[in-house]
Amino acid sequence: LAPHTEVAPHCARANHRLTAHLGLVIPKTGDPFLCGIRVGEEWRCWQQDKVIIFDDSFEHEVCNRSPSTRVVLLIRFWHPDLQTETQRLGAL
Repeated sequence: LAPHTEVAPHCARANHRLTAHLGLVIPKTGDPFLCGIRVGEEWRCWQQDKVIIFDDSFEHEVCNRSPSTRVVLLIRFWHPDLQTETQRLGAL
């Protein structure tokens, strides 16, 4: 995410997946309002080499108000309650 960038609040259309962000290049602000993610009402900071997992069907937004670039690896995977292929296909 480029410096001084915000992604407006949004949410996925369904909760059939979870999303993970692996912190690759994280500005050292320590302040989620400068470089962070909000899911629901909670703000968090990314950490280098650490993962944040969240349900993106909840409203979420991200910001990078720092002067440095923020890079995360975004990974999406099936919600763990959808254990069979039939359940997964039914969720789509």
